Amino acid sequence: MPNMPPPYHIPLSPDELARLGVVTVMWGQIDEAFNTILRWVLKLDAKVFNSLLGRQMIGSRVDHLNAAIPTVNDEQTRELMASAVKKMRAILPRRNAAMHGCWGLFVLDPTFRSFRVGTYNHQKPNDRFYTEDIAELHDGMVEVLSVLGAIAMRSLEPAAAPVNLEGNRIYYAPQPPDARAAGVMFRRGDRVLRVEPPIQDQTE
Repeated sequence: MPNMPPPYHIPLSPDELARLGVVTVMWGQIDEAFNTILRWVLKLDAKVFNSLLGRQMIGSRVDHLNAAIPTVNDEQTRELMASAVKKMRAILPRRNAAMHGCWGLFVLDPTFRSFRVGTYNHQKPNDRFYTEDIAELHDGMVEVLSVLGAIAMRSLEPAAAPVNLEGNRIYYAPQPPDARAAGVMFRRGDRVLRVEPPIQDQTE
């Protein structure tokens, strides 16, 4: 069955849509990594964390991490966390405008023949995001995710050596790798996150 066409025109090029897709995927990775780091710093298990902070906006969680930085003993980890907070605060307004705004055509002349493609949000009418901003947002997210990855490594390895995070994988599995994973290539910096499988997992 063919996909149903969107009711309204999507005013972005295939390349712009692809880049926004990458941004969307990276944001999920940023959110997960950030929450994992915050749980580690606050010494909370996932259930307690979700009860206390799970419904909070990401901006509030960034503030919590910033407040917790002085409690971390390692100086380099504190510096990485301060960098993560600064970078997160820089990209959040742009990310929100890109993801929560309505994409459309800003009319530049009375003839309705000249446009600028971007987002508009009636709640925040001045927070506009345009197609030419996508590349900068993408690169800002790459920087944030790289810093978060470095912090995550240091949460597992005290004084961890720098990791060249490039194309690393995130695995979700009920258990960590064991002898049965022999032959699978794991890179330093890959993440294996313990999650229970769906009750009716029909994966073939």
